[in-house]
Order: sequence, then C-alpha cells, then structure tokens
Amino acid sequence: SAELASASFGLGIAHPPGEPAALLLGRLWAFLPFGGVALRVGLAQAAATACAAVFVVRLAGRWLDDGLGPRGPAPVVRAGLS
Repeated sequence: SAELASASFGLGIAHPPGEPAALLLGRLWAFLPFGGVALRVGLAQAAATACAAVFVVRLAGRWLDDGLGPRGPAPVVRAGLS
C-alpha cells in the first residue's frame, strides 16, 4: 500500500503495530536504482511473500515425508518438493 511505501522510505510508523520487519525490508529495497519507491517496496513485499510460500511448501513436504499424511505425497508432489 502507499502507506507502507511512504513509511518505508522515511522509516516512519505506518500504523500502531508498526510492522518493523516490513518497513526495514522496504527501506533496503528502496535503494535499488530503478522504478519508483512504491514499485520497489511492492517488489520487496512480493519477494517476502515468495520466500514465505517456499518455506510453507518445504515444511508441508517434510510433514508429509514424516508419514503424518495418510499415504504420503503423490510422486508428482514429491518430485516438485525436492
């Protein structure tokens, strides 16, 4: 949002919880030499979301490999997780 982009650029407080990790990540990405600040902060959030999705998929793969799933993952899923 524009609120996070402006708070990241100036290292201000977006709203009461503050979201310090998102603001610091946005501030780091604000130093990239292309596009506007809103684009760079949006890319930072997209990269963080992609990293979280990879983490969740790998965690689910380990959970299924431990035998906690009914029959374990299908071969296609197992190939995608490795």
